[in-house]
Amino acid sequence: MSDHTFRAFDNELATLGRRVAEMGGVAEKMLADAMDGLFAADVDLARRVISSDTLLDVSRRDIEERAIVTIAREQPGG
Repeated sequence: MSDHTFRAFDNELATLGRRVAEMGGVAEKMLADAMDGLFAADVDLARRVISSDTLLDVSRRDIEERAIVTIAREQPGG
């Protein structure tokens, strides 16, 4: 395997790592907002948290798909 291939794989892993970290930050904010909404009985905040869950789901699916493609490319014969 060439240096270029290793660098491309490393770059893709780094990108996936950043995306997972970003997603974790979003999830952390959502949890904090959900708790704040619960304690303050803030229905509007609760609705915003619920609606943002769809974006988190889309991000998760995108990361999973990208990880699968990245792994598949590194398989022998791939």
